[in-house]
Amino acid sequence: MLFFLAGVAMLAVAPAASAASGTGSISGALTDAGSNPVNYFCVEAFDSGGKEVSAAKSKPDGTYKLEELGSGDYRVAFRRCGSTNNLISEYYDNQTSLASANAVSVTDGVDTPGINAELATGGTVSGTVTNGSIGPLEDICVDAYDSNGDRAGYDFSAADGSYTVIGLATGDYRLRYRDCAYPDQNVAPEYYNDQASLAEATPVAVTAGADTPDVDVELATGGSISGIAGGASWGEGYYCLSSATVYDLNGEYVASEMADSNTGEYTVDQLRTGTYKVKFHSGCMGADPGVSVPSPNVTYWEEAQTFADATEIVVTAGSDVPGIDAYTGPHFGKWISGTVRNESGSPLKAICVRAYDAVGNEQAFGVTGTQGYYVLDRLKPGDYRLKFEDCGDFYIYPDGFEFYEDKTSLEEATPVTIEAGEEGTPFIDAELATQGYTDLTPPDTVIDSGPSGTITTNEATFTFHSTEPDWITPYIQCSIDSGAFEDCSSPETFSDLSEGEHTVAFRAEDSFGNQDPTPATRTFTVDTTVYKAAIGKVTVKGPARVKKGRKATFRVRITNSGNIRANGTGLWVRGGGVNFAASVGGIPAGETKVVKVKVKPKKTGRTRLTFRVISSNAGGKIVKQNVTVGR
Repeated sequence: MLFFLAGVAMLAVAPAASAASGTGSISGALTDAGSNPVNYFCVEAFDSGGKEVSAAKSKPDGTYKLEELGSGDYRVAFRRCGSTNNLISEYYDNQTSLASANAVSVTDGVDTPGINAELATGGTVSGTVTNGSIGPLEDICVDAYDSNGDRAGYDFSAADGSYTVIGLATGDYRLRYRDCAYPDQNVAPEYYNDQASLAEATPVAVTAGADTPDVDVELATGGSISGIAGGASWGEGYYCLSSATVYDLNGEYVASEMADSNTGEYTVDQLRTGTYKVKFHSGCMGADPGVSVPSPNVTYWEEAQTFADATEIVVTAGSDVPGIDAYTGPHFGKWISGTVRNESGSPLKAICVRAYDAVGNEQAFGVTGTQGYYVLDRLKPGDYRLKFEDCGDFYIYPDGFEFYEDKTSLEEATPVTIEAGEEGTPFIDAELATQGYTDLTPPDTVIDSGPSGTITTNEATFTFHSTEPDWITPYIQCSIDSGAFEDCSSPETFSDLSEGEHTVAFRAEDSFGNQDPTPATRTFTVDTTVYKAAIGKVTVKGPARVKKGRKATFRVRITNSGNIRANGTGLWVRGGGVNFAASVGGIPAGETKVVKVKVKPKKTGRTRLTFRVISSNAGGKIVKQNVTVGR
């Protein structure tokens, strides 16, 4: 039977689109600026709650069809999603965000056609990635993040170290470089230029339709942390795996590595100069479903049980920090194993087992699992005396402990011998006389860290723990928004969260199935809406012919196409001797303000009036009007 603890073997599965809800559809075609069809571009439909409900890819002729839609309004996104076309992703109709996208109405059973898009040519960023010792670096992931922190494009460096990130709109981008190769080249990741975080990265300006060249980086040789985490088999029929995971001091994941299943050795590299903490996981598979470990299955370096208590490790790029060991699973040396049962033959869990040498020094410690099975390891050949103890007061029996075999003192205990040529000594079983079963007091659960209030991303990470030791309460379950509780481990990240309020709950469960009756909860709100004002449209209406020295009236319509108020809006008019300025004031979101401008041209002949609109938070627009001035 297979036992894996969180962190030993994990599979990341992308969330599937929502189930079909109707027989309506949306169809259209994608072209580039030259009216050429665009193939293999992703098209997605989102419902009013911002959830993806249908997806498709454009065909060689540029056409697409989004199906299984019910009646309602949808917003459509056109994304590059791996396409080699240097085109800019957008929302319908020529919008830059889901919030500003035009709604597409669908009737169940009917197709809504003609939802087309002409995709603009993208800008690019290019350069080379090298290392001082290796030279050009291949298979370096280059990610470009926009001003909102969203990944807008990516590429992998070629054998000569060159890369080109395509499909970028005009704007500033922050670039991240990290090794995606296996086996890795041990180079430290960085943001451009030699920065440790997205916030510190140097912005790179990009113009749509043009290349920003020579954005080169030299990645430093990475630092590393190494040691032993777990080790080989406990005995015949058992096989275990361990891993080491590195976090920064904010609790953010940095890197992880599985330990060698035979030696327990591991090395986590590609680390920048900095301070880290290491968490160890172990899990085993074997014939006995009650297999237990002699120390916690999840621990931080130097046996700390929480992230806050973990010892900090200082790493220097290009150097290794050795000896970061943890005995979270099976170890080296000899072993003693067996099963503890009661007088009826039922296995007893959470029984502490200790091995003492001839002079009474404790040499090993273990706890029985769900099937009463225990293992004591890291022992040398010799004689040992074993003590079996109800270390949690879970059972009631005459003395609360006994020595092997059914003895009352260390001196009387029957010695258990490990011969020099043996790997270990199995079947050292014990029978404890119980007088009944006493229920445990349910454990309590505590949230150590995690968001509250409003967050602006669609994922949230929490750390948490049980108030009881791990060997008593080895299970913690998580739930979100009243969903089913599922096994989890700290830290736990909830991803792809929808807009609005969410409540998470954490519930510890002990070895006997007693659950925390009052799970720890935390409520927070996700709001990823980009609040932005934008002078989206400016139109000017007025006479094409005027007389010198006479006033002419022009109507200027200024539209705020954003979703917040445009502040500090002003209007300037220049040309033909005209010098006009006026404050327009604020323009509410989605509204249009009309300004009447009376000007008196001072020069005869053909002139061009320039109407310039600016604002403090919404950008601006310029409109030019040709006017003939007569005498």
